Amino acid sequence: MKTTGIRRQRLREITVEVRDAHTGEAAGTGVLVSADGLAVTCAHVVEACGVDPRELHGDDVLVRLPQTPLHPAIDRLAKVIWHPLDHDDDLVVLELAGGPVPPERVGICGPAGEDADGQPFQSWGFRLRGDYTKGLMARGLVDAHVPSERNYLYEPLQLTSAQLDSGMSGSAVLDIARNLVIGFVFRVWEPGESPKDRDLAFAVDAGLLAHSPLADTIVTTSVPLGHVAQPVLHQGLVMPPTTEATLDQQPVLNEPPSHLGAYVGRESLLTFLTEAWADPGCKLTGLFGPSGIGKTSLVRQWLGKIGANDEADGPSVFWWTFDPAKQEEDDFLVALIGHLSGGALKGATIPSSAAKANLAAYLLQTVPRVIIVLDDLSSYQMESGDLYGCFQHSGIKDFVNYLISADQRTLAILTSDLPFPELENVPGVVFAAVEPLNADEGMRLLTMNGVHGDEATLHSIVADWGGHPQALTAVAIYLRTRHLGDARFAGDLPLGSADGSFADRLLAIGEAIQERRSQADRAALEVLALARGPLPADVLSRILARLAGTGHIPAAPSALGDLLRSAAVRESTAGFIPHPVLRNLYRTRLRKAPAEYLIAAHRLLANHYYAIGV
Repeated sequence: MKTTGIRRQRLREITVEVRDAHTGEAAGTGVLVSADGLAVTCAHVVEACGVDPRELHGDDVLVRLPQTPLHPAIDRLAKVIWHPLDHDDDLVVLELAGGPVPPERVGICGPAGEDADGQPFQSWGFRLRGDYTKGLMARGLVDAHVPSERNYLYEPLQLTSAQLDSGMSGSAVLDIARNLVIGFVFRVWEPGESPKDRDLAFAVDAGLLAHSPLADTIVTTSVPLGHVAQPVLHQGLVMPPTTEATLDQQPVLNEPPSHLGAYVGRESLLTFLTEAWADPGCKLTGLFGPSGIGKTSLVRQWLGKIGANDEADGPSVFWWTFDPAKQEEDDFLVALIGHLSGGALKGATIPSSAAKANLAAYLLQTVPRVIIVLDDLSSYQMESGDLYGCFQHSGIKDFVNYLISADQRTLAILTSDLPFPELENVPGVVFAAVEPLNADEGMRLLTMNGVHGDEATLHSIVADWGGHPQALTAVAIYLRTRHLGDARFAGDLPLGSADGSFADRLLAIGEAIQERRSQADRAALEVLALARGPLPADVLSRILARLAGTGHIPAAPSALGDLLRSAAVRESTAGFIPHPVLRNLYRTRLRKAPAEYLIAAHRLLANHYYAIGV
């Protein structure tokens, strides 16, 4: 395989967590800076562990090296072996018991210098944000060195970042342009001190290490980018284009969904995607945020904005939404190979996922620029532990790595509930978190979905549901169905306060929406919930009739019109699909359904998909 330089220092791999050796309580962050087992952190982090940072070879702190895809997690005791004598710079060097550490886990450091002023930086540390407790990325700008009345050997670096926070003391400040760790965060301005400086932070200049036992490791030039394998066509995998008319099925182009309902807000994220598309060097962008927060709707809105799949002008799109109940990496790769080769290559004949990924990435170099959307990758990522967010299925991981290193101009868009730490610091890759709607956007979404009321009442509904779009549209269905859209009755919803988990509250809305439905309507919702995608009306009617004939459901037809009018079911050009809250509710309930009913329903759905070549 050829290689191409694409990777900066990987902050996740060089970062460690500093803990109290007795209680195990986390105190801050540190950075491995020598393969001999040396790390740096802030003096005040060591002090928070009950250890005097100015006493050399004194009491121990606990340094936790998190698990990486190549290394197991390990805890090492450490002692302070250096601090800046007679100065106040908030930095110490730790020596880890147990000897060397893997050299690929070691950060390369150098002085900031004036070249860093105004430059973007990245950092990684252990600030707490709900489920994201295993480390998070932060970005910002290096402003300049600033004077201080403290007795500092080196003037601190002033930083601007909206993401640095407590827990990140000791985190590396990576100069993106030079691929060099130029500092270590030691203070984040607290909001109570001055709201005008809410994004203010400070870092110790890494040049200080020139006065430490690490002096020989200091680098004063830019660090070359690392190398990653680039896909090369393996000729044995490729079949000659077929001219037979009996090709199994021409691949079905997976088009963007057209059943997502009203859309509001997110202008900055739409601009973010437009800029990524306009940048010829950008190969992948990731959007992450909680389930139902609107990632899919955002991408769908943006594609319409740029005229994607418009045969006259817009780029073509290959869209694949992964079903979390199934393992579809092979199906995805087979469909993509068929699409990129115009149906000439049958990916199903290729033996392994890795080989399919290699071929798909190679084919990207042979076609005009397209947009590939991998929607909802959460089920292909680790949901806990140090590898939180890392890919756990090799086919997807291989494809993404090949894609970002191949000599091609396709833009891939990944969406997930989880962040993408493995793709950290890869040029050509950008990320954005999809946040909840603000009060005005949420109110607009409610009114667009038929809810009416005074501004204060609408805003209170948005606040009660945290600006979560999927929850707000479900609330709108309830209010339209029960109270003609009157916002004053939102308080009647079960668990309408902050009681219970958010997922439980969503399921409670689903129960409230469907509890007055007829048995026939519920049967229709069950089948739609089981379906892989939208079902045409005639297909749905045929499946319901077959299930009724076996006695599994009532024979009475469903009143789809009522379901559509309430938005409990949405209609697209491809057919009908239930609101996500109802789909999740029914999928949860169907886990307890009789096995013979589920087998019959799945068989009828499979026959439909086979007939259309999906």
